[in-house]
Amino acid sequence: MQDIRITDDFLNEPLHNEVLEYCVNAAYSLGEGDRGDVPPVGMTHDIPKEHRIWNLFKDNTMKLLPVENNEWEIIRMYINCFHPSDVPYWHVDSDKDNWTFLYYPNNTWELDDGGETHFLIDDGCYALPPLPNRMVMFDARIKHRATSFRYKHRFSVAVKVARL
Repeated sequence: MQDIRITDDFLNEPLHNEVLEYCVNAAYSLGEGDRGDVPPVGMTHDIPKEHRIWNLFKDNTMKLLPVENNEWEIIRMYINCFHPSDVPYWHVDSDKDNWTFLYYPNNTWELDDGGETHFLIDDGCYALPPLPNRMVMFDARIKHRATSFRYKHRFSVAVKVARL
């Protein structure tokens, strides 16, 4: 299977709560099309480089990369927000040897809530639950999509990292 790495309990509880509060209160705009041939789904909020949340994720994601930190740079950091009825499209984040990080700031998750991230690997579809305070790091060339929660907004912090 292609490279997907999971870190549970990624942040301590106060930081996790701070990120969730930031996600809930952020100003959002209409999302982006996952590919050039599909309409936008959901909403996004770009996290400013000057913001504490940017630095928090920069410090904690760069150390998870497989090689020296100075060979990578964060090219974008933002929040995805999906409404319960949203149906995101399959896509890849890059055609290069880059990484995507997804952080799930929700504070609860039950099996029937939905909200999984689906990965298409070797003709199989794998669903990764959005457990609270989970960070997922994956090869940006893996085809994937979000799914919405059944009854509430689904947030994920996305960190896109490229090789220098």
